[in-house]
Amino acid sequence: MHNFIILESLYPTGGVRQALEIMRKRFEIDYTILILINDDKPKGFHYYKQVLRAFLTKPKHVKLKLIKKHHLSSLGGRIFTTSKKTLIAIPNEKIKKIIHIHQHFEFWELLNSKHFQNLCEINGYLTPQQLVEQIKQNKLKMDDKKYLDRLKNISEVITVSRYLGQGLDCLNNDCNVTLSTVHPHIKYSKNHHFIREYDLLVFYRGSPWKGDAMSVALIHYFREIGWSICVVNSSKILHKKLRRFQNVTSIYKPSDKKLSQYYLKSKIVVTPSLSEGFGSIPQEGLAFGCKVVTSKTGVWDQENKSLLVCQTHNLVEYVEKIKQFGVE
Repeated sequence: MHNFIILESLYPTGGVRQALEIMRKRFEIDYTILILINDDKPKGFHYYKQVLRAFLTKPKHVKLKLIKKHHLSSLGGRIFTTSKKTLIAIPNEKIKKIIHIHQHFEFWELLNSKHFQNLCEINGYLTPQQLVEQIKQNKLKMDDKKYLDRLKNISEVITVSRYLGQGLDCLNNDCNVTLSTVHPHIKYSKNHHFIREYDLLVFYRGSPWKGDAMSVALIHYFREIGWSICVVNSSKILHKKLRRFQNVTSIYKPSDKKLSQYYLKSKIVVTPSLSEGFGSIPQEGLAFGCKVVTSKTGVWDQENKSLLVCQTHNLVEYVEKIKQFGVE
């Protein structure tokens, strides 16, 4: 049976990487990547060769095609959707026949709201059950309502996080959830030797739900007490501002090779996301020998000697956890 995996873009985000790695491990031979388009210009098409080289061990067995929404109804074989947009695009008659690679609860109106941030700050990070209840209680935009209904009707899911599986159980007890392991996207090499010159490695990822406001607050707090900070930045405006500060190095959208060097040069990695399906940054940080401070979201809820977990989205708690590791 031929396999079709539907992506909304080829930007090498964590979600796309997870989806392609799952396909590589489970259905390596003979599948087609379909990029969903509204016009003739697909998103991130210039990353095509990079994606094939990095995540597909036998690219000769993989084809890439562009497809418009109204052509999805004619697809035969096994169909994999990877996001809210691709799931909603599937015709109603095929919804029970698809396999959904579940990477995140994509209720962006709720997750990016001040209301949601306040909840996480006061009551702590939400469990998947609490997140689903919040979604039910809030007025949703039409596409969010459709997405909620689609999640209720999915019959089969592959996910890298039991956190997401538990959330689906709240919506649909008949859904067959399969857990899949994902390895770090950025590989550690023993041939690399760097002095850990940065006390703190912070990510600014361009989305409120990823904790960008907290990241900026942490940058300024630790900069003012003399810590050396490296910021991996997705904002050109913030990148220019941060470059003026002493003790702060801002790196704008580094390649995987460059990013691996900054992991190796850093002592502590902090990722204050309000909601994650999995969260590859903590995984990568630990793989490169860094100490990690992260939020209690996704799979990251058990502390150990290299990992501290914040229960609330509160600056005081993050500062205390980071200081527990200290710097030499």
